[in-house]
Amino acid sequence: MHPDKTPYQIFISDTTENPNGLPEQLFVPEHFDFLLTIGGNLVENEEEYNAFTSFLREVGEKEFFLREHSTQLGRSVPFERRFSVVTKYQEFEKEIKDYSDFGLQVASWYVYGNLRDWGIYLAELPTINIIGCERHLSDKFRQVFKISGSGYDELKDFIRQEFRKDELIDKFEANYILDGT
Repeated sequence: MHPDKTPYQIFISDTTENPNGLPEQLFVPEHFDFLLTIGGNLVENEEEYNAFTSFLREVGEKEFFLREHSTQLGRSVPFERRFSVVTKYQEFEKEIKDYSDFGLQVASWYVYGNLRDWGIYLAELPTINIIGCERHLSDKFRQVFKISGSGYDELKDFIRQEFRKDELIDKFEANYILDGT
């Protein structure tokens, strides 16, 4: 990673390089491990939120950011929020409801911290979350989000159904090095 890059720049820009999202590669570091979970939200419940923020504190993060991939709901600029790693789950949920009563599932999102060794992309279609991280963080992300292997085996049928075209599936699998492990 280039030292002059901001944490957000671990993701390929949502402008000229990749305006369409998945199945294109959305992470700049090609060596990242990629893990998948079902999407629709960053976390499923308060317990998972607490595990996530505890993990962030453990690795030295003081805050994390949530940024809309591209503007939705008539906004002229992407919705963006900063959360302290001690923000309570109820406060986090309130901020999400300020965006939309439907939560995060009506758009795609970037989630990242100040460290440049991890990021999460919350995809609207297919409705999955892609965690990109340095290898030394992979097992901890697996624990937080209860992921077996890369998570791909559990989501393969769902992803195939969402993409519906073999070339999109093949490109997604190649970009995220998903071999079912």
